[in-house]
Amino acid sequence: GSYQAIDGGNAHVAMYRLIGGYPIAYYMSSMKTKEMVQNGKLWNLMLKWHQDGNFICAGSNPGRDTQKTLQGIILGHAYTVLRVVEAGENKLVQLRNPWGNTEWTGDWSDQSSKWTSKLRNQLKYDDTNDDGIFWMSFRDFTNNYYSIYAVIQPNTRFHYELNGTWKPGDHDGANPYHKD
Repeated sequence: GSYQAIDGGNAHVAMYRLIGGYPIAYYMSSMKTKEMVQNGKLWNLMLKWHQDGNFICAGSNPGRDTQKTLQGIILGHAYTVLRVVEAGENKLVQLRNPWGNTEWTGDWSDQSSKWTSKLRNQLKYDDTNDDGIFWMSFRDFTNNYYSIYAVIQPNTRFHYELNGTWKPGDHDGANPYHKD
């Protein structure tokens, strides 16, 4: 009956219902996803999804959303993936906690020594503390999140058209699609 009654859900289903497209979910615990992480396919998929302007989010490891990991990830919580970038040798993911606070405190966090002035400029890095937006390596991402959700928008560059008519009820064993 109201937003207040919502306790949780699946982010990809919610995004699909909101914006359309094709919902996708990958779970880090599945053997297929583990193989995709190891051979680089998952990174390439995420990078392409981001470059194509699709919506991506991630679900943290299961738990109560009143608990967090030692490095600041809230358990049982959905995070928005803002950016997926390769910066030099680094594969980085920028995330946002929609609550606007409580951030990752490991490598590539606001106070991390990994940030160089070149990378700060290249990525337009903003180290505003506790705004809910943070960076992490792809490796840390795959180790600290349970799932990746995306909604892939159809490619609008292609148009398919079928010439003919559909005649409901007129399919006496034959193909119901009739050429004009």
